[in-house]
Amino acid sequence: MENNYTENTTVENEAQTPNTENAAVENEVETLNTEAVTAENEVENAGEKNTAVDKILQKTSDILDVVLEKAKKIPPKMWIAISGAAVLLIALIVILSSVVGNTYKTPVNMLEKHANNKKVSKLMDYSTKMLNGFCEDEVENLIDIVKKTDNFEDRMEIMEESFEDAIEDYEDEYGSNYKIKYKIVEKEKLDKDELKEIKEGFKDTAKGLRNLVEETEDWDSDDWEDMADEMGLSKSQAKKLVKAVEALYKEMKSAKVTKGYELTVTVITTGSELEEPEEEEITVCVFKVNGRWISENAFSVAGRFLPF
Repeated sequence: MENNYTENTTVENEAQTPNTENAAVENEVETLNTEAVTAENEVENAGEKNTAVDKILQKTSDILDVVLEKAKKIPPKMWIAISGAAVLLIALIVILSSVVGNTYKTPVNMLEKHANNKKVSKLMDYSTKMLNGFCEDEVENLIDIVKKTDNFEDRMEIMEESFEDAIEDYEDEYGSNYKIKYKIVEKEKLDKDELKEIKEGFKDTAKGLRNLVEETEDWDSDDWEDMADEMGLSKSQAKKLVKAVEALYKEMKSAKVTKGYELTVTVITTGSELEEPEEEEITVCVFKVNGRWISENAFSVAGRFLPF
């Protein structure tokens, strides 16, 4: 009994007296909480405070990395003393994941990254990231299956050659160090009719995907075999492909478009072959669908890897 009492007392003392490193973790968590709340408030008005938001989000991201690294070293019994902070940390991770990279400017930032990408190996990744979380998992799942089809490599080879040719042309015209910047100079809010039209577009796409799925509902084994042979897949892979199309259909069907802007964007190109920056004005339509901001061409960019 005396030994048990001593052990329990020891554990309680350890829990009540965190070491210096664990105390530092609590301090980092408190700092993260303050910065995250500030960041969330700033994001609501990101149109005029983009620079402030960028700095705050970067700072909170840096703090989060430190906290998570230190948290890994905390003995399980020490969480008794900082359980409140641990719960707070989890909540903040959820908040930050929904705040970072999701304003009306996000699709333009993605277009800029895509335009500056010179690595063919990043082509697919940058393309699917344009979806910014809306149907992104469903499209990536589809692409993973389509990669196994007979003609995928041929199609990718054509796209990669076109991409490399475009990069070479840009380097010849602007210099190998060329850089492209997208600067939003004006925004005009989309009205209800325009938002409705975008939503109808998602519905039409969903119907097309549904039709593809419905065609297979009465298929027998021979039908699946024919599809598999035509695409260079096994029957199980062919069925997975249809299931993936169905998942995309369901997500597309649920699309709720709540807000949008028509943005006037100045594209600024610099490089060693230019005496002064070259500027071009373009229009980019962005909208918020199921809580995620994307551009009107996000699906055409990501969908080029699909066979339909």
